[in-house]
Amino acid sequence: MIKDIMKNNLSIITTYSIGHFYVDFICSFVLSLIIFQNTNNVTSIASLIVIYNIIAFGTQPFFGFIIDHYKKPKIGAITGLLISTIGLIFFFNPLIATILLGIGNAIYHVGGGVIALNLEPSKAKYPGIYVAPGALGLFLGGLLGYFQIQSWIFLVIGIILSVALITLIHKIPLPKIPKFKEKKINLIGIVLLLLLVSVCMRSLIGYSLNLEWKYLFILGLVLTIAIASGKFFGGFLADKYGFMKVGMIGLIVAAPLLVFFQSIPIIVFIGAFCFNLVMPITLTALAEAIPNYKGFAFGLTTLSLVIGYLLFLSLKNYLVIGQIFTVIVIFINIGSLYLGLKKYEEIKT
Repeated sequence: MIKDIMKNNLSIITTYSIGHFYVDFICSFVLSLIIFQNTNNVTSIASLIVIYNIIAFGTQPFFGFIIDHYKKPKIGAITGLLISTIGLIFFFNPLIATILLGIGNAIYHVGGGVIALNLEPSKAKYPGIYVAPGALGLFLGGLLGYFQIQSWIFLVIGIILSVALITLIHKIPLPKIPKFKEKKINLIGIVLLLLLVSVCMRSLIGYSLNLEWKYLFILGLVLTIAIASGKFFGGFLADKYGFMKVGMIGLIVAAPLLVFFQSIPIIVFIGAFCFNLVMPITLTALAEAIPNYKGFAFGLTTLSLVIGYLLFLSLKNYLVIGQIFTVIVIFINIGSLYLGLKKYEEIKT
């Protein structure tokens, strides 16, 4: 019985992880295609990128709330796949393609995210597996878009539609939602705030890194693999050794490597791996803090990433001037994660 459940869960998470890879792949592919076909119109391209980021990341809490309300994450994931595919077909119209891709990306992420979080509640391994392929999809899609390889469009359309049909086969488990005692409900807001601050600071740190060498193909690919591997293994390690231990060790090890050795790729690879161990931990803890609204919680993490990016645009001069400011941000990140997970443990006990 247990073996059958595990086999079914593995089949489900594999399907939705592949879907995640291809949604991010086609979004990156089409946007890259548009960018390099319109290099003479910088203002228009910049506007499209802003529109895409606002829709793809800023609207996820909204779509997540709808999916939570109707309890239809599978329909949400399939809808996101199909809308993304339509956006791919409209690659010749930059604005329509950008809007459709943003909406499809947002809906698929929260739909598939809820399914990953529900496979084994309070465990981070499945969310880790789910989010990991996204980085690879973004890298490879952007690469093919850069080389203007439009013939890939038809192959990708076929794969996306196939994955969408496969998702119909799976029976998605509906976990029992725990009821928190009244005194614990008061802690939920604190947990959400602290963990979202941690996600936001992590985003700010990521954007502040000056890694010019990452645009070289091999180094960029290895960095992407390190990021994806950190997310993938972070969930497994957290489930085995504890959210607090893995999260703290990951950030404490990553901080000096990323801040002081940015010019040395091999050290940055190790730092990026450790840095991304935290991703499935914060995602799982946030979702389990409000188990009736896991899609909304998933969306809040991406909204925090956008806020982190906006903070970077506002503070980048300070981040570039010296490393002291970056170190302060890192301490805020570590402190908010520690306190957030500490309060999360109080909720779960």
